[in-house]
Amino acid sequence: MKLLYLAPVYINDQKPDGVAKKVLNHVAEFSKCFDVFLMSYGDGEIVTRHGAERTTVKVERKNRRYALYEEVEKKAKVLNFDCAYIRYPKSERHFIHLVKKLSVMGAKIITEIPTYPYNGNATESLKTFAISILDSIYRINLKKYIQRIVTFSDDDVIFGIPTIKTINGIAFDGVEKVVHTDKHTSINLISVATNYGCHGFDRVIEGIEDYYDKGGKEDIRFRIVGDGPAIKDYRKKISQCPHLGGRIELNGFQTGENLKRLYDSSDIAVNSLALYRLNLKKESTLKTKEYIAKGLPIISSTVVDGLNDDGNKKYVLLFPDCGEKIEVEDIISFYHKIYDGRNADEVADEIRVAGQQICDMNVTMAPVIEFLLGDRK
Repeated sequence: MKLLYLAPVYINDQKPDGVAKKVLNHVAEFSKCFDVFLMSYGDGEIVTRHGAERTTVKVERKNRRYALYEEVEKKAKVLNFDCAYIRYPKSERHFIHLVKKLSVMGAKIITEIPTYPYNGNATESLKTFAISILDSIYRINLKKYIQRIVTFSDDDVIFGIPTIKTINGIAFDGVEKVVHTDKHTSINLISVATNYGCHGFDRVIEGIEDYYDKGGKEDIRFRIVGDGPAIKDYRKKISQCPHLGGRIELNGFQTGENLKRLYDSSDIAVNSLALYRLNLKKESTLKTKEYIAKGLPIISSTVVDGLNDDGNKKYVLLFPDCGEKIEVEDIISFYHKIYDGRNADEVADEIRVAGQQICDMNVTMAPVIEFLLGDRK
């Protein structure tokens, strides 16, 4: 069976970002059952990957998304795809035309909506507002052509289409567990993200400042890894906090051995702490799965779905999803509850094994593959 994987995202083969890694891991999983053709963006080109083969078409027109749709339609006429998995790009006339064409050709179509609901963060600019309006007009047509929507929310139906509910997964085999080579004399927090306001790391900065302002004695360190628009705000906030004493590090984007070193010297990972700023109640992020595969306990303001079984909730410290500072005393208690009397590497092994049974890619994609392989009616 031939499967089209349509991902309107840029994929750098040498340095894929988190989304690109997810797409490539999806392709690897689908390839166990299907003959997969991945179509996405490259540098000024449309890229088709089929196994080890990589073909490109230069983008001549201004809108590369429409160029991508045109190339998909050309491929579909030749290859006659049996099914399609589409990373949802928002609806407009050209997208509806494409899924209609694929449907008429007999393809069974699934689209994945990475974040739902998503209208709450679609008003950042005039352009994104216009995209949102077009989407709201055209998406009512999706139910004519698409059989299922993959969602990480609790919705049974989206846009009149039944959902396949799963969670974001990663390929655990591709992530190295942390190795605690030295006994830490401090409690070391780490976040690895493209930093936006919804991450809410300002709450941690304020919490650490408050802890030392009140005479706190434990040595708390917080390493913020990654770039992003919120870094400027974090840097300003740090400069306004006289008690931090260099305990907050802004490390910028890191990869390879530098990132491994930062992970190996960390005890607790920090997930999003201000999703209320996007009007979201739930998330299923790739980053929490990486933290789990690394073997790190997590602090978060939303449920961490990869550790949500009753036996695994002990590895997650939940804070209210609000704008209040984080209570560092709670983090200290959480740290000691997790690590006191334990070998840190054994803790990491426990977390990794527990999460792998829930959020390894072969588990999270199983219901999608089962549907595509099932009755085509």
